Amino acid sequence: MSYTYSLPTTGAMSFVDFLKDVNPYSSEISDATAQRGRVRTVLKGLKKEAQEVRDYRHIVNTVEDYLPYLVSVINCLDSGELKLKKNIETSWRSTLSDHIIHTGSNAPRITCPDIYYELLFVLMTYGYACSMQSNDILKTIQEGSSTASAKYNKAADSLNTAASVFNYVAYEVIPKWRQPPENQPVETVKELPVALSKMALADAQYIAINKALLTGNVSKSLVAKLYIGIGGQYEMAYGLVSSITGTQEVSTDLKKYIYDGAQFYKAMGKKYLALDANDNQQVYDLEYHL
Repeated sequence: MSYTYSLPTTGAMSFVDFLKDVNPYSSEISDATAQRGRVRTVLKGLKKEAQEVRDYRHIVNTVEDYLPYLVSVINCLDSGELKLKKNIETSWRSTLSDHIIHTGSNAPRITCPDIYYELLFVLMTYGYACSMQSNDILKTIQEGSSTASAKYNKAADSLNTAASVFNYVAYEVIPKWRQPPENQPVETVKELPVALSKMALADAQYIAINKALLTGNVSKSLVAKLYIGIGGQYEMAYGLVSSITGTQEVSTDLKKYIYDGAQFYKAMGKKYLALDANDNQQVYDLEYHL
């Protein structure tokens, strides 16, 4: 199971308030605002639901509906087809900052300028939801059922998608955000999405190991190496989040989760190395007695 993310919420925003002469695209701009409003409504509604009844697939789909509109606005701004009458500002709750421990999902929203701040948080939210969707899929797996293999694959695919999204945010979106303010949330610091990407990939590999172990047709030495590799990914993720300094710090809960994960996977690697050594010793003893 992956880290249990608390999804952020956002304040209301209308694109038309920030854009000059939207007449050629008035319908599309209105639709973009409406799609963003849907995302805001779904995220607000999520806060009121118990964890076990939350539908992360619905969140994924809603964000996917909004993203083409948001990207189109960005492309038009970059090409000059749309112009700003004032700088776009949006507000998002920083759910991975340390204050989340004390205030939960009611952490204060942080307002920052630029359309890329909006894109950054929308994509981070998408990555969180994909990761949580993977958890939901894993909960439905019944070992030995005919659908177990397909569900393992689907859960791993969802995590791979999350990893790709986090990686894209780190290397493609954050560098385009011009002059981030001093109060920028930790989610907008490159090292954090890189760390989350490594963690999601490691979790996907863990699912692959579990699937392979069900078949019973995998060597213990290989499993040991895979576990050690996952532990290494978690260690790198921990190093990245620990390096972040500034006005806000990464959630203590997230840091502990990553640290504990590194220790767990290294221990699992040692366990399977010991099992493999034991099996080889037994084979040796049998050959000797024969």
